[in-house]
Amino acid sequence: MRHTFSCGLLCCFAAAMTLGCSSSPRVTYYALEATAPIVSKPISPSTAHKMMPAVSVETPTVPELVDRPQLVERSHTNQIEIREFHRWAEPLRSSIPRLLADNLARQLESDQVSFYPQNMGTTADYRVFVDFQRFESEGSAVTVDALWKIRRTADGVQQTGRTRIKELTGGEGYEALVAAYSRALTAVSSDIAAAFQTEWSAAAIQK
Repeated sequence: MRHTFSCGLLCCFAAAMTLGCSSSPRVTYYALEATAPIVSKPISPSTAHKMMPAVSVETPTVPELVDRPQLVERSHTNQIEIREFHRWAEPLRSSIPRLLADNLARQLESDQVSFYPQNMGTTADYRVFVDFQRFESEGSAVTVDALWKIRRTADGVQQTGRTRIKELTGGEGYEALVAAYSRALTAVSSDIAAAFQTEWSAAAIQK
């Protein structure tokens, strides 16, 4: 009788454990996307021979608070929520330079933009460094604050700038939040692209 009772308890415990495991929340993964419009222009004979300078986007620095697999939200001024079941598909220090390079390639209309550690980076004419001061979400908006620097490889001459942007999510849920991050990063790349265009226009005039 005692043996039967013990077996019954064991079966109930195993069933409870199985039910608990089966009802565990599913982890959802998110990826950043380049949102700059793709510009496709026909190549004319007069410009076909011209080669755009090679640009390499280096690995950025990201605040330690968000440099983790989980999405992070600021719920109050001094309160942080780490979303265990909502995660980045790849580390931010890998996905951000890829996104910036993709955006810059579109904004500069160039196929000479890469991100570290692609091979083109070893012989790049310019290198882009980005130091993120803030990369966080709170409520219905994300905030991105980036210090960036463009360095000319030939002589070390540098241009610096800063992009601060607060982008509304425009919707509920983590998909909307990640989309807002993508749009904010496009704004960062737009400022960098504008600096490149100014640099190259000045160089063309001097020639």
